[in-house]
Amino acid sequence: MKRVYYIFLLLLSLSITCCNTFELFDDDNIGETEQSAEVDHTMIFYVMGDNNISSSLAENVKQIAQSVDGDFAENGQIVIYYDRRDSTTLLRLRANNIKEGKWRERFEVLKRYEKQNCASEEVLRTVMNDVQALAPSKSYGIVFSGHGGGWFPNHVSSGTTNDEQKVAAQSIEHPISIDPNHTPLTRWYGYDNNSSVAENFMTTEIMVSGLSVIDLNYIIFDACYMSSIELLYALRNSADYIVASPAEIMAYGFPYSEIIPMIFEDGGSLIDISEQFVDYYQHRYERTFKCGAIAVIDCSELDNLALSVKAIYDAGVADFDIKKVQPLESLYTDHAYFDMMSYISLAAPSPELFNGFVEAFEKAVVYSNHTTSIYAELGSYPKGTGRAGYVSSVSPDGVLSLCGLNCYIPREHLPVTKSYWEQTEWGKRVLSK
Repeated sequence: MKRVYYIFLLLLSLSITCCNTFELFDDDNIGETEQSAEVDHTMIFYVMGDNNISSSLAENVKQIAQSVDGDFAENGQIVIYYDRRDSTTLLRLRANNIKEGKWRERFEVLKRYEKQNCASEEVLRTVMNDVQALAPSKSYGIVFSGHGGGWFPNHVSSGTTNDEQKVAAQSIEHPISIDPNHTPLTRWYGYDNNSSVAENFMTTEIMVSGLSVIDLNYIIFDACYMSSIELLYALRNSADYIVASPAEIMAYGFPYSEIIPMIFEDGGSLIDISEQFVDYYQHRYERTFKCGAIAVIDCSELDNLALSVKAIYDAGVADFDIKKVQPLESLYTDHAYFDMMSYISLAAPSPELFNGFVEAFEKAVVYSNHTTSIYAELGSYPKGTGRAGYVSSVSPDGVLSLCGLNCYIPREHLPVTKSYWEQTEWGKRVLSK
């Protein structure tokens, strides 16, 4: 198995619970700073903190600062684009010898922004340019932190809670929305300020375009369902590697107090981070919900993976019972997220074609692992009548099938979502003649 090493690739973005955002973090008294000399590596955090997990993200920012010591990142730095309800700031975290109780003083303000929609292409592109101008570096990586829904268009998925918009988009095909009153929270990707406005969610196209101005070693998603083959394929030229979850991520996020020192001081890898994530949720998570699935994807191998799936579509997908494909949520209607290996094992019309897929898959997914159970906020209940819960296995032995990638299965009786899927880069590639 490949070992993918990036000494400065740390953490997997943010979320934890606790305290009020404004009590945890106040940048009014943080001093301004000027551009510094070029470093070897810069870790960028893109934090959408103006939503219902704002306090979790604020606590994570605090954890990041408290985790560094005087030896932290001699040739590297952490830069955080932090969009909050009352302010938006580009911060830099550097090492010093101040007391732990004064963790806020470890930040420097690189730039203050007017209130803006951080889900827009213009803002993402501007921030990436600002990072390169104000925090020059030989290499960069980025963590996207917030809510997530994989490849789904925002007006088909959780980005639409307005009844009129839902009817217009016929989004009832997949009831992908989360009740913010549920406990515990899990992470989705997106929204800035108001979840009923489609423009407040960052689409795949916006992300790809916004990131085109910067060269990235890796992208890390601390957001639900972002290890979606449709999304990953669209991002294949945006970074060398991507770390993401095929399922949901608890609002707590990654154990940053352990991960940051491990990476910056001990030379850890993307795989090390992923292993730590799964181990934390399987053995040490203080709450009762054991839920963690993660994968490390080599983007250079995604074209070959697409070709292996195209060969299956060209030959004609075999007849199969969709109820035997492992879903990764517990929607009470048609499932939206499926385990890719489970699907292809049934859809491939011959052993040779399936083996070709497995060979390509093992090159593309350099690491994957998960806890023995997976929790889903997308629960098996009619809206407003129940609670979410654990994903059910379709296997007779009760073992979940989680290969590390999720995928969508287009169906004729779901024409709106099928049409959107066919317009994705992945859909176009595997269906091309």
